Amino acid sequence: MLIAAGFFGVIPAGGTKLQLLQIHRTFPELIQGLALLFIAGQMVTRHLLTRLATGRPKPSKPSEEVAPDA
Repeated sequence: MLIAAGFFGVIPAGGTKLQLLQIHRTFPELIQGLALLFIAGQMVTRHLLTRLATGRPKPSKPSEEVAPDA
């Protein structure tokens, strides 16, 4: 968590220096958005692949779940 906090703190701070190199001021926001997108995409992909590997069907409604035999 400390690494992520440092990353997201350094990106905007470095963005002001990037303007001196004629890089648009919204570039750091783009980098942050892409980082979040890739992290969330990785988590969703891992969840879907795990679900496919286990072969468990996803219940559509709680009422359709099968009750254990008593």
